[in-house]
Amino acid sequence: MKEVPPFNADGAKAVVEIPAPSPSVSPQASTTAPPPAWSQDIRAYYHAAAEEPVPQDFVDLMAQIAKQIEK
Repeated sequence: MKEVPPFNADGAKAVVEIPAPSPSVSPQASTTAPPPAWSQDIRAYYHAAAEEPVPQDFVDLMAQIAKQIEK
């Protein structure tokens, strides 16, 4: 893809045209499910991540944000 300079010869901002999506491309989500092994692997990963201790500085930051939201 050719790179477009941010400004044209007159010094004005260049307008970059973005092509419209092809009508043959469907925006619908895929209906195929991942294989069962993938589901087990991803569940194991997130379960292990949830078991890890939360760093104290992150806990403090979240408490500070919660106090600011309450105001």
